[in-house]
Amino acid sequence: MALHSGSLRFISVLVLVVTSIVAVGCSSSETTSTTASGLIPPMGYKEQILADAMAGLVYEEDRVVLDPFGAVERPHWGEGELRSKLDEAWRLLDSGRTIQAIRAFTDAVLVAPHEAECYEGLGRALVLKNRTREALAAFLTAIERQPDRVSARLAAGNMMQRLGRLEEAIETWNTVLDLESTNGSAHSRLAAGYYLAGDLQQSEFHLDRADALGAEVAEQLRKLLISGRPEHADVRTGSSEGTESVTIGPQVRVNVTGTSGRANETTSVSGTGSSLDAVSGWNDYRQSGFIRNGIGVTLDGGATWTDQLLRSPVGHQCDVEGDPMTAYDARTGTFWAGGIAFCGGGGPYLARKVPGSDAFEAAVLIYEDGGTDKAWAAAGPRPGIPDSTRLYVAYNYGLQYSDDLGDSWSAIKNLASGVGFLPRIGPGGELYISYWDGWSGIKMQRSLDGGATISAPVTIGTFMDGWDTGDAVQIPGDFRVPSIGSIAVDPGDGTLYAVYHDTTSTVGNEHNVDIYFTRSTDQGDTWSTPRVINGDSDTPRDQFFPWIEVDASGRLHLLFLDTRNTTQLDTDSSAFIDAYYATSDDGGDSWTEFRLTPSSFDSAVTGPGGGQFIGDYLGLGIGENRIYPVYPSTQNSINQIFSHEIVSAGAALFTDGFESGTADAWSFATP
Repeated sequence: MALHSGSLRFISVLVLVVTSIVAVGCSSSETTSTTASGLIPPMGYKEQILADAMAGLVYEEDRVVLDPFGAVERPHWGEGELRSKLDEAWRLLDSGRTIQAIRAFTDAVLVAPHEAECYEGLGRALVLKNRTREALAAFLTAIERQPDRVSARLAAGNMMQRLGRLEEAIETWNTVLDLESTNGSAHSRLAAGYYLAGDLQQSEFHLDRADALGAEVAEQLRKLLISGRPEHADVRTGSSEGTESVTIGPQVRVNVTGTSGRANETTSVSGTGSSLDAVSGWNDYRQSGFIRNGIGVTLDGGATWTDQLLRSPVGHQCDVEGDPMTAYDARTGTFWAGGIAFCGGGGPYLARKVPGSDAFEAAVLIYEDGGTDKAWAAAGPRPGIPDSTRLYVAYNYGLQYSDDLGDSWSAIKNLASGVGFLPRIGPGGELYISYWDGWSGIKMQRSLDGGATISAPVTIGTFMDGWDTGDAVQIPGDFRVPSIGSIAVDPGDGTLYAVYHDTTSTVGNEHNVDIYFTRSTDQGDTWSTPRVINGDSDTPRDQFFPWIEVDASGRLHLLFLDTRNTTQLDTDSSAFIDAYYATSDDGGDSWTEFRLTPSSFDSAVTGPGGGQFIGDYLGLGIGENRIYPVYPSTQNSINQIFSHEIVSAGAALFTDGFESGTADAWSFATP
């Protein structure tokens, strides 16, 4: 097996002590923390707990070894205890307790450094905490201990692809087939890998083998092998002359009082009964040395915004409070906003707001645990009880719900292992939760009984490329671009829609990243072949961070970031980015897109100390006939949050009452 050149050693403690921003989870925010005096300690809370979990081992480029200088004592497990400890480590990983799982697998390595399973489990846990290089070292060590361990070889290839080492990944997946020729996952990865490497014959061969073995594949690959292009929606550029089905208002600053601090990672929600009322959220850095949960409120349809900092409950407040989330309940008109407090007594929290008010009530802690990460919320009726409200929150530990508007919360219901759990509620109270499985693509779980039981995961889309929770080799700049994706549910007929970004092709060494769209009309059992829905889709430009919503009339709305307007290379040190909005009134078959940013913004000015961070996702609020895209931009030489008042024209009507079809006979419903 060919190894990456060089002899760089990845020593866990030293890597984690650096004062630059270190991402701990895909949807975690930057976590540099300071004391009240403004002095920067060696590491923030999230880095500290990860360093503690990894302590005792040294991560070299191609292996994991015991730290000869470490102060961690090796556990004293009795004979036969290893198996039960490993079983517990896997249970921790499956239940989203990733930090605890890393510590448990680390202890297993310290006790039994000859056991391949200990290293593979450690690698799988590290993947979910943005430690791709260390995970690769763990998988390679598992292979060294047990050369015929197919699952570790397959995982090692996945890590190599994420790191931009596609040739090595292909070689590694081929060694899997040397050991197990009927491994459908290896054939599936080789089908996509060979296509991206330009070997269409080998790609087609492995696609056929993956199909014969019933393996999940990137469905767009079939069309790519036939025509060189995936399925495309009809996409056109919107006019600014008022002839569109939507009217785009001017750009408006949302974080209006945080003028001296950066902001990123957005969320947004609006009320269906009064679409003039909307709430947005973001990570806010206005208090030097701390990260806060910034909240914006508009009561006039987005023309003006007020902002505030929404803190975790007293007694659970932390230096770092971010990962914003919002929700709205159409029955009561209640809004919620919140996030996660990252410290030992922290956890996910929400506060509520009544319609017409710009103030939130005191926040409520949902679950106390410093290892929680990236929560999203949704509210809607319980199944079979239309005159009810159930508020859901989903995050790495699982699903919780409240039937009293957030005052109290249920016990945790475990979800599958993954990142970025997004709950959505259908018209009959159906609950859908999408997420990135951390490996091959976007998955979904479903509950038709209000969260009492949850289905096994189904696949929404399988990636062609290997996406990481760290810096993306596929896109210019030095910021992370996780492919979390998002879903939405039509409030009328229950149709599900999903979007995510993935590499379509490579031109030379340049990746062409596009937005993929798929839909389901059977509650997520099956999904349509993913199609590209952005313009400029056939050149090596990149579209990413898509967020989709559906309004009451069934019209689709999409927000995403885009590099199409500046010629740049994947290896460039920074990216020039624009925000785009698109809409579809035919279920996603055709789209009209609009550039929102007045000029491309530079990713190089988004982070502290020369670092880059633009967040991990965007937000798009949908009211009765108003749309609120909320996105970051560095156009003022600092990362700030912006929005627009977008008004939907409504259904087309004949002014003369007849189907004359003449231009003079058409008008649009008054917004």
